[in-house]
Amino acid sequence: NAGGGGERVLWTAIRDIQQKYPHVVSVVYTGDTDVNKQDILERVRTRFNIELDPSLIGFEFLKKRFWIEDAKWPRFTLIGQSIGSMVLGWEALKRVVPDIWIDTMGYAFTYPAARIFGGCQVVAYVHYPTISSDMIGRVASRESGHNNANEVAKSSFYTGLKLVYYRLFALIYAI
Repeated sequence: NAGGGGERVLWTAIRDIQQKYPHVVSVVYTGDTDVNKQDILERVRTRFNIELDPSLIGFEFLKKRFWIEDAKWPRFTLIGQSIGSMVLGWEALKRVVPDIWIDTMGYAFTYPAARIFGGCQVVAYVHYPTISSDMIGRVASRESGHNNANEVAKSSFYTGLKLVYYRLFALIYAI
């Protein structure tokens, strides 16, 4: 319901699925529990000019979104949010197991569960990877910023620890 680029990808994909496969029902998992189906679809129509058949869309309103919020993970955010995405993904799979698990949010750690436990085909649109070589490069160059606190950037010890953390995380993410 945020109305950004990732959401536009989601709604465009659903529109295209509806046009090509009019017998397929798309289920959208969302943590936006303060809105309803009609409100979301109206926002899609007005924000993106995308018309959808509401009878071919279901919504599962997930309660465990707090597991992926920044505030829950002030330190070790990458691994924390990745663990949180697995909790959220498990909640989603317990509600509805789709034939195809389409991720437009970048929750790569949900893919094994969707594939192994749900038997789903997995499709992903990744606009921003969870970790990238330029993120690791910023830490290595000791550049302070959003992903690298000033106290870490100023310390060769903390920078070394963070590089180990980022490189291990990148390895797990790649798998």
